Amino acid sequence: MSLEIRVSLERIATNLLTQFVDLESEGLDERINEALQTIGQNMGVDRGYIYLLRNDNKRFTRTHMWCSDKSKSGMDPPGTFPMQHFPGMERLNKGEAVHISRLTQLPPEAKVEKEILQQCQSVLLIPMLYGKLFAGFLGFDSGRVEKTWPDEITEPLKTVGKIFIIARQRRRTEAELRKSEEKYRNLVENINEVIFSLDPQGRLTYISPVIQQVALYTPEEIIGQPFTRFIYREDIPEFLVSLKHTRASHLEPHEFRMLSKQGNILHMRLSTRRVLEGDEPAGLTGLLIDITGQKLGEVLLDRAESKYQSIFANAAEGIFQSTADGKFIVANPACARILGYASAEELIIQDPDEQRGYFVDLSRYKEVQGVLEDHGAVQGYEVQVYRKDGSKIWVSLNARAIRNPNGELLFHEGTIQDITERKRAEDQIQYLSFHDKVTGLYNRAYFEEELFRLDTERQLPLSIVIGDVNGLKLINDAFGHQEGDKVISQVAKILTEFCRKEDVIARWGGDEFSIFLPRTSYGVTSEVIDRIKIACGEASRGPVKFSIALGAAT
Repeated sequence: MSLEIRVSLERIATNLLTQFVDLESEGLDERINEALQTIGQNMGVDRGYIYLLRNDNKRFTRTHMWCSDKSKSGMDPPGTFPMQHFPGMERLNKGEAVHISRLTQLPPEAKVEKEILQQCQSVLLIPMLYGKLFAGFLGFDSGRVEKTWPDEITEPLKTVGKIFIIARQRRRTEAELRKSEEKYRNLVENINEVIFSLDPQGRLTYISPVIQQVALYTPEEIIGQPFTRFIYREDIPEFLVSLKHTRASHLEPHEFRMLSKQGNILHMRLSTRRVLEGDEPAGLTGLLIDITGQKLGEVLLDRAESKYQSIFANAAEGIFQSTADGKFIVANPACARILGYASAEELIIQDPDEQRGYFVDLSRYKEVQGVLEDHGAVQGYEVQVYRKDGSKIWVSLNARAIRNPNGELLFHEGTIQDITERKRAEDQIQYLSFHDKVTGLYNRAYFEEELFRLDTERQLPLSIVIGDVNGLKLINDAFGHQEGDKVISQVAKILTEFCRKEDVIARWGGDEFSIFLPRTSYGVTSEVIDRIKIACGEASRGPVKFSIALGAAT
């Protein structure tokens, strides 16, 4: 009987091998289930199934199953379970079959195995190997009666398992090839560049559909034609030389003109490489890129450069492009001159301070960087910068951030203008508007503004001292206004000497002075007044005598 079963199984294996050679992938699962049924019926079992290891190599998943009519009402074996819980796993890994003729006689510690193989009386498990790797197992069980199977049938069943595994692997490979083919076909047909192939005679054997967007020809109108038919006549000799170089393994891009279907001239860039079958040349394959727009841009750029180069070179303002960290990429002569360099070339090779660029104030540098990052531009930004010799100047900065379509920063560009003299004039005007010309002290206008600013609870106690120089009119009449101004200046110097830095001292007008002392009590103020009077008395020892009258309120 065992010999009959073995012969029958060998015949089934042979038939399967023949059938699976040309079997379409779509019908594989159905054919495997039919084979399980045929084998199961020949062996007189109730169920046949296949479990394969998942990709994580930790769990089994049931992929196929057949049940006899008498066992369909029973419970199916689990769809998935952990590898380490499976009975006989060590033997299966070694490629050995596992035969359990009486499940009820398994020891009590085999509780997990009994749960997995529930409703079975006898089980036969056949390892499925892919090469030398364990991939899963074939299982056959009897749920109604106990059965034993001769060892002779395990080899034919192992062969069946190998056939199943190889067939499934072939299906997986075919699916991956179809996916890969679809991927690359989509890539070839949808990229902007034209992909083509030539036979050894220079005829087109393939050209991607994008050619219709470039030259208005359909692929069908071009394939089979000599490539030279579509090339501008004057460029054909150089084109043929380029192909000759490619056949000699000299891979060099070549530019030529091509005629569209409407007769328009297109500028193209060609990259080719030879195709070999064994050691024999089988043609060429390559890439065509439409550079008509680029060529037009180059012409327009040449015209623009010749037009604006003079403006760039002779502008009074500094014009520049720089990296994000302040290193100049492009600069005109005025930009170099403003920053104290002999030429733009000398400026460009310099490496600015990594933390502040050319800026004097680090915080102003960070402020400019932040505005450019957030808003994309700064306009009329006045800031101090270092020149080559370390001196400081004021510039007015206009700049903007140039970004690519993805929003990534390419560089900054803008202008700078030297406004040092203007800033000095503004500072001088500002100084004169709030200072007395004779003494250098604050004037009445500034003092009145400070009174409002400092009149807060935080400045208490507040003290104000009012004073005037005694006999200034007599000094002016007797010795002249020049001597009177000297006295006024001497008094101002004494007041400054005996007051604090935070005190506000002002010449109110003529011979009058005012002092504002924040956070100063009346007693301290009185001491200050006494010291000032003593100092004035000590200073009044020459022919020009003077004194000062002072009063205070707190």
